[in-house]
Amino acid sequence: MTTSGSYDYNLTATQFVTFALRKLGILAKGEAASADQLSDGLIDLNSMLKQWAAKGISLPLYQDVVVFLERGETQYLLGPSGDKASTSAYVKTELSAVAALGASTITVDSITGFSNGNVIGVELDDTTIHWTTINGAPSGSTITLTAVTTAAAAIDNHVYNALTGIISRPRRVMAARLKKEDGSETPVKVITRQEYFSYSNKTSIGKINAVYYDPQLTNGVLYTYLTADSVADTLHLTIQRQIQDMDASSDTLDLPQEWLLPVGYNLASLMADDYGVDAQTLSGIKEKALQFYQEVEDADQEDTIQFVPYEN
Repeated sequence: MTTSGSYDYNLTATQFVTFALRKLGILAKGEAASADQLSDGLIDLNSMLKQWAAKGISLPLYQDVVVFLERGETQYLLGPSGDKASTSAYVKTELSAVAALGASTITVDSITGFSNGNVIGVELDDTTIHWTTINGAPSGSTITLTAVTTAAAAIDNHVYNALTGIISRPRRVMAARLKKEDGSETPVKVITRQEYFSYSNKTSIGKINAVYYDPQLTNGVLYTYLTADSVADTLHLTIQRQIQDMDASSDTLDLPQEWLLPVGYNLASLMADDYGVDAQTLSGIKEKALQFYQEVEDADQEDTIQFVPYEN
């Protein structure tokens, strides 16, 4: 028996709209959707996916991100305009020589993972991180900076090749932990708005033990308590990211393959309002849409362990 060896089957936006219209009986087998049908279908498709994210499709959208801390900073922007958060796949090294105030180059222990154009952060002696980009390919142990350092930096200060993957605005922060300079990690409590603003002395310096996240619009705002006491620590978050838009007709679904049928049937159910579909057909579509959605949603939830008292 011959198998494909492939695991990447997906549907485009056009195929989803065509699927939905065929299930509704609007298109015959082999018939293509019109430009207007595709345009209207894309609106319904993207609107539905955004609403689903609010319903709590969780596991497929979990992502680990890192927030690079600043001493005395209580708020951090998370999103496309955020300047201190990235995907968790960052590279860290240390300075192998002192960098003076106004240095345009730094000498590091290792240039592995550092590339021209990457955003780089250098821990300075004034307890801040100097953010700039790498200007040219690193050579040997030397990295050239686009913007010169604004303070001196000592040997063994940290250097981050940080923003290799700018994050989209998170919908929720699910969990948090503080990673200290020695590599140890401690849990950080995710609290509500009411809890955070009821705290006194929010600017007190110390190890972060709680965070509150406000999603906002373009960028979310992460509030920390306490205020970071070291730029050598990093805050690691598990977030629920947004579902990517399907802007073009050729875009594929930003969800695992098991969501193909739920998306197709639920799109058909949503589009039915525009086409006067008969009650019997619509009832069958809605039944399958609900069934497929619930089956996959249940499977995508994280397993839980329940402890109950033992009784003789």
